[in-house]
Amino acid sequence: MNKIFGTILLLAIVVNCLGQEFELLEVEYARYPNAALNNIDSIEAIISEYQVSFLLPVRQKEKWSFLAGATYRLVVPESADRQSSDDLFFLGLRLAGVLNLSGNKQLIVSAFPAISTTDEPGSFSGNNFLMQGGFIFKNQMSEQFSYSLGVISTSRFGRPLILPSLGMTRVGDKMKLDINLPFFVKTRWNYTNRFSYGLKFDVNGSQYNLNNETFNGSEVDLLRFSRVRLGPEFQYRIIGPLVLELFAGIAARRTYDFELIGSDDIDLSLENGPFISFRVCIKPRVNKK
Repeated sequence: MNKIFGTILLLAIVVNCLGQEFELLEVEYARYPNAALNNIDSIEAIISEYQVSFLLPVRQKEKWSFLAGATYRLVVPESADRQSSDDLFFLGLRLAGVLNLSGNKQLIVSAFPAISTTDEPGSFSGNNFLMQGGFIFKNQMSEQFSYSLGVISTSRFGRPLILPSLGMTRVGDKMKLDINLPFFVKTRWNYTNRFSYGLKFDVNGSQYNLNNETFNGSEVDLLRFSRVRLGPEFQYRIIGPLVLELFAGIAARRTYDFELIGSDDIDLSLENGPFISFRVCIKPRVNKK
C-alpha cells in the first residue's frame, strides 16, 4: 500500500510540473461549432478535436524516478457544408526524469518527441518531427502551497518556441488555484466530495508538416494551428479515480495559417466562438494526513 501511495504522490508532483493535470489517463472530445474565417466572411468552419493521453511510472528509486507515457491528438476540420479538409495528426512520447533534491525540492527534466503532420498513410518523414521538453525546478513549501520555475520548449502556440515556465498551486479547504504558465490557469471549488466547479483557461496546438501539398497552386510547407479556451468547468467523480469533466465557453486566438513556399502565407484563422469539451480521466485522489 505504501508503494502505491508513493507512486500516486510522485505522479501528482511530476505531472503538475509538466503542465498537465494530475491524471494517469485521459480521453477528451471537443467540438467547435460554425465559425467564420477572419478574412473570408462567406466561409465557415467546424473543428473537432480528439485526444488520448497517459503517463505512468517506469522506474522509481529513493533519489530519482522515471516516467513515460504518450499523447495522441487528432484535429478534424470541416467546412460548414461538411466537406472535410486534411486531418491533423499528433503523436508524442512523454518522458520525464525526477531528481529529488534536499528538502521538498525536485528537479524535473522532460522530453516530448512527437510526430505532427497530416493524417495520411505514408505521410511520415523527418520533417514531421518535433522535439519538445524542459527543465523545471519545484519547491513544495507546504501541503497547501508549492511553486515551480523553469524553461520549456513547446509548440502549443502553433510554432516551436522556447519560453519561461511559472507554476503555482494553492490548496484551501474548499478551493484550489492551479497555475502553470504558459499552459493553463484554473480555479476549482469543491461543492461535495464528488462534484466540483470552477473556471479554466488553457492553450493547445502544434505546427503540422503538410508534406508538400498545394493550396491555390502554391506548395504548402507547414500549417500552424492553435487556440486558447476560457470558460467554466464542472467535474464529477463517478467512482473511485474515474472522473467526468465538462468544459465549455469561448475559444479565441484560433490560428489556422498555411506557410507557403515562395509565396505569402495564407491566414485562415477563425473568429472567436463557442466550444464544448467532454473528458473522462483516471485521476487518483491523494488524501494527506
